[in-house]
Amino acid sequence: MIFPILGLAAASFLISWLLTALMIRIAPRIGFVDKPGHRKIHDNPKPLGGGVAIFLAFTLTMLAVVVAIYLSFTPGKNLPNWPAYVGGLKQQTPLAIGLILAMLIIHILGLIDDRKALGPYLKLIVQLAVAAALVIEFKSVRALTALGPAISITLTVLWIVAITNAFNFLDNMDGLSSGVAAVCTTAFFITTIQIQQWFVAASLAILLGAILGFLWWNFPPAKIFMGDSGSLVIGFVLGVLTIRTTYLQPGTTLAAGWY
Repeated sequence: MIFPILGLAAASFLISWLLTALMIRIAPRIGFVDKPGHRKIHDNPKPLGGGVAIFLAFTLTMLAVVVAIYLSFTPGKNLPNWPAYVGGLKQQTPLAIGLILAMLIIHILGLIDDRKALGPYLKLIVQLAVAAALVIEFKSVRALTALGPAISITLTVLWIVAITNAFNFLDNMDGLSSGVAAVCTTAFFITTIQIQQWFVAASLAILLGAILGFLWWNFPPAKIFMGDSGSLVIGFVLGVLTIRTTYLQPGTTLAAGWY
């Protein structure tokens, strides 16, 4: 499965790279820019919209996988166990769709905030509501389930919202938030590949490709910023996927993994 998953990362990277390059040209024409001001180091308006490229790269690639699975796409003879993988992937389709819908709301929230700054409380309420809806709907997106559903849901929602805002707060220097996100995503990707958690690994690969496609244009001096529409989405997806990761093979102990 490693090569098809890496192919997803490459596809996501290409989409993100092209869309980011396109947004560099489009954003200034529609006034979607970050203007110089207090505590900002750039002297000229910088295009926003990198978050649009990241969101679309992740979403389009994920939706393509869902469509391919339901069309019974066969990648070739190199994957003799593909029918078994298809069954597992079909089981994860509702979660994939749910994650995309949650991302869409978070992305729209970020776009509005990029256009006209929203108050922190409104943003926090929306994030809590979206995270709670996703966690309540999907039991697999819950941490510490042995403590009971109420505690599990509460801690999971707080974790997702905390990570979401952590990457948003990091987005104050060229390449910082996206660079840290790329490092974190790579580490979790290696972990999920080792324990053969294919859905999470594929999702992380798609996210990594989307981040790197944008980061290409965001290295100092940045040609474009991703804005809240990107940083909130990256943090939200990482928050969800780190909860979704199993980390250990069945029957093994915490001492069994380097991570």
